[in-house]
Parts: sequence; C-alpha cells; structure tokens
Amino acid sequence: MAAQVPDMNYPAPGSGGLPLPRTIVESMSMLAFARQQGVVAFWGASPNTDAGDVHMHWPTEDASTLIYRKGERRCVLVASGLGPRAHMYAHLKPCDSKQASGLLTVAAAAAPPPPPGAQTPHFYDTVRAPPPPPGIKRASLEVYVRKALRPRIVAICEGGLEGVAHQSLCMAIAESLGKYQPITGYGMVAPFCERVCWHSCNGESHAAGQDDGFTECPSEGCAQDSCLDFLLRECPPVIHGNIQNIYDTKCALTPPSPPRPPAPPPPPGGAWAPAAPSPPPPPPPPAPYFQQRERDTETDYDADCEVVSYATCRGIVADYAKEHGTADVLRLSFAPCEGLDLDEGCFRVRITAVQSPHAPCHP
Repeated sequence: MAAQVPDMNYPAPGSGGLPLPRTIVESMSMLAFARQQGVVAFWGASPNTDAGDVHMHWPTEDASTLIYRKGERRCVLVASGLGPRAHMYAHLKPCDSKQASGLLTVAAAAAPPPPPGAQTPHFYDTVRAPPPPPGIKRASLEVYVRKALRPRIVAICEGGLEGVAHQSLCMAIAESLGKYQPITGYGMVAPFCERVCWHSCNGESHAAGQDDGFTECPSEGCAQDSCLDFLLRECPPVIHGNIQNIYDTKCALTPPSPPRPPAPPPPPGGAWAPAAPSPPPPPPPPAPYFQQRERDTETDYDADCEVVSYATCRGIVADYAKEHGTADVLRLSFAPCEGLDLDEGCFRVRITAVQSPHAPCHP
C-alpha cells in the first residue's frame, strides 16, 4: 500500500509515512480506518523525544495513552486482542518483529504552522533518524540469551515444574548467571549483572509501562530487563534469599578502594642521630573575663546578661571558686518568668551574676 499525497510537490509534514496522530480524534479515525480495511495490527511512527518523554494519543489497555519515553528503542505497534473484534491498543514491540497484518499510512496532514522563528522540536517532527541497529555488544548478549538462557526461561514460564524441581531450576539459572564467563564479542562478564532477561513470563500490559513479558514478546529483543527481578517474580519466595545472595556477591559489591600511598621512611635512629624536636604545647585557653553582679545591687536599667555556652560558664565558675574559696559547683535551675505573682522561684537560686562584654553568663 502506498500513500497518495494530494500534492507531491508540497506534501504536508508526516504525509507518506507511518501514522503519528496529533490528537485523540486523529488516533480514533486511524483505528476506524484500519478496522474498515480489515487491518488488525499496524506499526505507528515513533515520535521525536529530543524534548523528553512524549504522551502520545494511542490508547492503551489501562484506559490511558501510550507514553514513549526518551531513549526508547522499540517501535509502536497498534494491535487488537485475540480476535478481530477485540479492542485495539498500542504496545511497544521490537522493531524487527513481524507482527503487523497491514500497513497504515498518512495521505495528508494539516496543523497550524509554528510561530516565526520557533526552534522548539515537536514530537511529530520528522527529523528523527531511525533507531540505530544494535551494537556488537548487545548483539552478542542476544546470542547468549538465545543459546544459553532462553531454553531455561521456557521451562520456567511453561509451568510444567513445581515444588523442588521448580526451585532447583531457578537456582541453576541464578548460579549460571552468577559465573564469570566469556561471551564472544562482549568479553568476560557475569550475565547476572547485565539486563538480559524478560520482565516476567506473562507481562503486565502497558499499564505499568511494560510489554516485555515472555509470552507477549518471546524475541530476544525484549530481553532487556534485570534477571534478578525476573527470578524474584517467577521463582518461589523460599529461595529469594539465596538468589539475592548470588546477585549481591557478583554485582552489588563495591570495588575495593585503592591502596594508601606508602608512608615516609622513619628518621634514622641510633646514638648519633639527632632527636626530633617535640611539637610545642598547645596554647592555654583564654581566661574568661567577667564582671561580678549581685542581686541586691541590680537595677532596672542594667543591661541584661546574655546566654553563653555551658563550657564558658563552667570555666567562669571555676575561676571564681579558686579566687574566693567557694565551692566549684555550677547549678542550673529552670523557672517560669512571665512577670506574674505566680512566678515564684524565678532567680531564687541566682546568687551572683557574671557578665562578659562578649560572652556574658547566667549561672
């Protein structure tokens, strides 16, 4: 099927390509047109994600719209359920999978032009290059998944094993993934630390942003999730601790810190070696300066004593006791002082007050 553009010399943006609706009305019109033509699954265009995640207008199974996240490498597939009369929803599937039953294209598209000088990219801009092919390392991991991991995943997801046999298979997979092994084109690696597993066996629909269930997408391109999360979802809880321990041993340990630099050589010893000078003693703490003020001589216009630290106040009391022969004891008491007749006890234990220009004290 080829798109027929009204004017080939001046095609509208997006015309002649895969559908990329700009409104919910356009998406519903495209779904209706596909149903009319007998198409039950078709590919949609991937939006431009330069400005971040894109909330598209394709409907999903959870009564919301598809979210195409920045950096997404899969493609948009709009397909019905088990039969041609089932509802059509959008999914994210590997771009190399063969799941479409027809091709839906856009003959013409119209939208208000951007304001003059606008440089902000829009999700419907056609400047987005197609996704690059998988790198050598990712292709090497997919070969490992196909040969070593996929047969065991099939055994887990088919549900034929129960009890001890199911536990033994899960532990065998965890131990195999936790071993350092050479992978051609990737190097020496423990596969447990890489994202080479499916999200789960049956998937969780697009409501949780996951279309990577093994049943829904058995292709190795969908095996891009954590193997630890997969095993914890599909294996019995009684062995979760053992699986977590294997993962932590290989993947969760921090690398060792670099060794400390060597210490300088010690000074030469012996009778002829000069003794190293001892460091000077630390200077004594400054003596607190205070002014003695008594209760009987206090007046209303005297400046209030300000709060100082406990250590400073304790030092002042010690100096006062040494000079006057009083007990070197600092007593603290708390009493409400609101200016009422009930304020008994306020300053009752205050025998003297000491004040410093910079650090006055309330004993």
